[in-house]
This record gives sequence, structure tokens and C-alpha cells, in this order.
Amino acid sequence: MGITSGLKKFGNYLITNESEASKSLPDEFLDKSIDVTRGEPAKRDGRWQKIFAFIYVFDWYPSHYSKFEKWHVFKVDIAVTLFCALSFFTKYLDQMNLTNAYVTGMKEDLNLNGNELNIFSTFYNIGYCVGQIPAMFFITKKGWARWLLIVCESIWGICTFANAAVHTAEHIYVIRFFVGLSEAASFPGQYYIISSWYTPEELSRRAGFYNFCSGVGTMVAGYIQSGAHSSLNGRNGLEGWRWQFIIDGLITAVVTIYGIIVFPGTPNHIEKHAILGHDDLVFARRRLKEHKVVQSKSWDAATFKKIIFSWEFILLPFLWIVHHQITYSSAFSLYLKSEGYSVADRNNIPTVSAAIGSVSMLLVPTLCDVYGRFNITMVCFIIEYFSNIILIVWNVPQGLKFVGFFLSTVWYGLAPSWYSWAAIICKDSAEKKGLILALMHSYSYATQAWTIPLQWNLKHSPRFLMGWSINLGFVFIGQILFYVIFYLAKKQHKSDLRYELDVSDKSSDELSVDDEIVKTELTLGEKNLVK
Repeated sequence: MGITSGLKKFGNYLITNESEASKSLPDEFLDKSIDVTRGEPAKRDGRWQKIFAFIYVFDWYPSHYSKFEKWHVFKVDIAVTLFCALSFFTKYLDQMNLTNAYVTGMKEDLNLNGNELNIFSTFYNIGYCVGQIPAMFFITKKGWARWLLIVCESIWGICTFANAAVHTAEHIYVIRFFVGLSEAASFPGQYYIISSWYTPEELSRRAGFYNFCSGVGTMVAGYIQSGAHSSLNGRNGLEGWRWQFIIDGLITAVVTIYGIIVFPGTPNHIEKHAILGHDDLVFARRRLKEHKVVQSKSWDAATFKKIIFSWEFILLPFLWIVHHQITYSSAFSLYLKSEGYSVADRNNIPTVSAAIGSVSMLLVPTLCDVYGRFNITMVCFIIEYFSNIILIVWNVPQGLKFVGFFLSTVWYGLAPSWYSWAAIICKDSAEKKGLILALMHSYSYATQAWTIPLQWNLKHSPRFLMGWSINLGFVFIGQILFYVIFYLAKKQHKSDLRYELDVSDKSSDELSVDDEIVKTELTLGEKNLVK
């Protein structure tokens, strides 16, 4: 009887969401003089303003915001966006350091003469897949958002340190599994938390910066390995590649401490934290209500059935799988090693690719908003076709080959664009949005766990003719999928517009909560959905 009662209580806890938990939190300012009234937004309908509209990606604190709102958003940037961005930075720093170590002496020191580099990725992907759905589920529970991310950051930092002490491939297999397991909460979980604090307009700017930091992490990993090899190789009996893991672990530890100090989690379970006072949290919750950010409801069989029989449940994860298949970050470094480039060049030259990818992730989502999702996405496809064809042909001037490697990372810019697009498409249900965003990431890593060792088998290094040829096929499949989803999303939007016309005939008293949400979501998401 006691066990049954305990399981029942735990079950009730699992279906209790943050919106229910937040009902008891205060909703009145302590400072009654606070004025949050906005002014009139500046008009940006001039010819030159439209041409250079992408510049507004850097307008994080619009002039029409009240003084209190500007200061509030700035503090949220420091406490939430900056921590999540730094965490995402360390994720890619700790993810790329293995490839950098491999081409800087680890291969020879550990006698790695087979396909071990790809198998390391397989164990990482398995851990990531195992942790993805549970992490995304628990991060919506009261009080979990803050500590889950901090604990996970700590674990992958410890694992990064542990890489400095490995002596066999088997040691790395175990470590990479736990790195993947602990990093599973990072991307979808942090995206969920960031979206809990910002309006849709603010979110698009922060999402670009957030993804930009992943590319910076890839770049910095190369520079750290290059510096560690030239300055620390042999120090205290440790090879340079081992020092890289120690340095990366220290950086991760600093980010963890920063998160412990300032990171609040979501606004729906706390009254104040660090630099965010009582009135900041009250205002944050008010903004969620005003912008009709859909809150989670309790799961039931009908909700689950509706989700799994939707086209989004099938096509959006499939699109994300294809997107992640169209890259192999180790290819350039392996090519440089085979050509006899110095250790410094093997680590530094690929940072150009990372820089291009970073800029792409920063700009592409905003360019899609300004110039149309379809147009910008087609440009990215054309560039990816071009770079893949160069690397398939292979026997081209070395400068052109470098161009092929460099331009292949323009594709990275579609990641934040498509992920936020998926969230907008699933606007009608918070449960659908949460589940599908988690499945997109989980399925892509599950697929990579077995496809990478096959598609990019190191016995075909550095040319990887089969790998780049398969890549080209995935680019074509991705283009077809994009067309289909774009059509279905546009069709769905037209259906929502017909619903809006029906809703607009109702009086305010007759509007249900769902009616209000649909009207608001249509207004906020219209451009992003159908462009």
C-alpha cells in the first residue's frame, strides 16, 4: 500500500507543470512607482532601412521600451542568456577538443589505428540520446531547470578533466558516453529556458547569439590545442593534447560557478534570485501572460495521440536528422594532417570554417525574417551543393578545396533558423512543441551514432568520396523536405487565418483562452511561419 501511494504521489508530481506551480507566486510590484509603459516603436519602412534591416539583429534594447523594461531585459541577458551561451560554448569546446587532440598526437600516443575517432562520436551520441527525453521532461518540473543544467555542466566538466588521464580507447568510450549523457539537456533545455523569459521578437536575437557561441567554442578549441602543444607539451610529463583537456575543464568549471551564482532557471518557480529581484520576476511572469506564451498542460492519451498523428511529428525530426547528416567536422583537420601540415596549422586553419559557421548562425535567422525564409534557405542550399561538389571532385586546386571546406559550414546557419521555425509551427500546443523539439535532437544524434562510422569510415580518409557523395544526396533530400514542410506550414497558417476570422466575430467575453492564444500567436508568428 505504501509503495502504491508513493508511486501515485510521484506520478502526480510528474504531471504537475510549472504553470500550475507558479499560481502561488506574487504578481504585484513591491515598488509601486515602476512604469513599464512602452512608447511608439520607430518606423522602419524606408528603402534603405529595409535593405539594411538585418542590422537590427543587434538592437537588443529597443528605444520604445520603458527604462525599467530595458534594465530588466539587460539583467535577464546577464543571468540567463549569457550563462546558456557560455554553457553552449563549453559544450562545443569540449566536443571539438577530441578531434583536435586526435590530430595533435593522441592518435599515436594511444595507438589508435582504426575507426576509433568515429566510435568516440558513437558513444557520445548514444549518451546524448539516452539523456535527451528525460532531460527535456524534467527540465519543465518545478525547481529542476536551474539545478539540472548546472549539475550537467559540472559532470561534463569533470569528464573533460578525465580525458587528460586516458590511456586506452576504451577509457574514452566510457567518458564520451557520460559527456553525451550530461550534455543532453543543453540545446533543447536551454532553448526552452531562454524562451521562457523573452518575447518572440527578443528571442530571435538571443537565439542567433546563443548559436553563434557554439561556433566560437569550435574556434577556441583549435587555438587552445595549438597553444597547449607549443607551450605545454611535455610539461609535468604530460603531452600537449592532455593539457588541452585540463584547460577546457577549467573553463567549464568557471562557467559552472558563474551559473551557480546568477542562473535562475525559469521565472515560474522563484520569487527572486541574484541580480533578479522580486519586481523583475513579477514583470517576467507578466510578460509571459501578456504575450500569451503557451504554458504546459497535463499529459493525457488524447494529447499524445494528437501529437504522434500530426505531420510535424514525422517531418520535423526527419528534416533535423538530414540537417545534422550534412557535416563532418573532423574532415578538414584529417585532410590537413594527411598533407603534412604543422600541428598549429591543423588546429588553426579549421577555425576559419568555424568562424564562417558562427557568422552564419548569427545572421541567417535574422536574414530569414527580413528577406524571407524561402529565399535565404535556397541560398544556403546552393552554397552547400557547391562545396559538396568541390569535395567530391577532390582533384582541384588546393585553394578551391579550402573554399569547399570553408563554405560547407554556411550550412550551420540553418540550425537556429529551422529549430525556431519548428517551434513556431508547433505553436498550437506546448506539449507538441516540447516533445517534437526534443525528438528532433534525439533522433538526429541516434542516427549519427551508427551512420558516422559508416559514412565517414577513417579508412577512406582524407578524401571520403563515399561520405561527400552521400552528403550530396542528403542535401537534395533536405531540399525536398523543406519544400514539403514549407507548403504544409503555409497551408496550416491559412487554416489558422480562417479560424482567426471566426474568432474576430466573437466579443471579448466570448473568447476562450485558446482563442486568445491563437490570435496572439498568429500575430507574433505570421512572418516567421510563411515567409
